[in-house]
Amino acid sequence: MADHQKGDVEIRVARVGPTGKPYAEILTDQSVNVAHLGTIIEKVTRDKDLRDKLGLGACGACKSGFDFNLRDRFEEVIRFNLKDLGIRNVEKGAA
Repeated sequence: MADHQKGDVEIRVARVGPTGKPYAEILTDQSVNVAHLGTIIEKVTRDKDLRDKLGLGACGACKSGFDFNLRDRFEEVIRFNLKDLGIRNVEKGAA
């Protein structure tokens, strides 16, 4: 079972596309409601210290520089490596 407590939020950040636009995936559990999500998004977009920790340099005065994906966190997650499934040449993207 995953080691999360009720109310835990996980934020994963990536840079996507040719310009490296910031993309944040926010994982929550069932205890998080819409008001909480608004607070989380506000914190991620406007708190300079948090943005620096996440490696996000977008303008703190607006939310237009961020793409968000809000998801429920699943209790059980299966992790594996493609090589374990017999998929070779993972680095080259070939099967």
